[in-house]
Amino acid sequence: KAVSIGSLAERANLSISHFCALFKQETGLAPIDYLLHMRVQRACKLLDTTAQPIKAIAEQVGFSDPLYFSRIFHKVQGVSPMTYRLTAKG
Repeated sequence: KAVSIGSLAERANLSISHFCALFKQETGLAPIDYLLHMRVQRACKLLDTTAQPIKAIAEQVGFSDPLYFSRIFHKVQGVSPMTYRLTAKG
């Protein structure tokens, strides 16, 4: 089930902007960036431990568009998912 920043802020009894500011203060990342980093971390584990196609891994970690997944993965890891898989096995 998808969770919105608004619902998280509401649970914490904070405004969205205050929630985001506190979240960034604690984690160093905005909530959406934190989520993307967590998804990429999970993808790295799957790339390291399975032979699943990258498209399947993208879907498994919450990306419906494999090209968007590759772009975010590269932004976070500095390499494409394929390069990561090849060099991690190296």
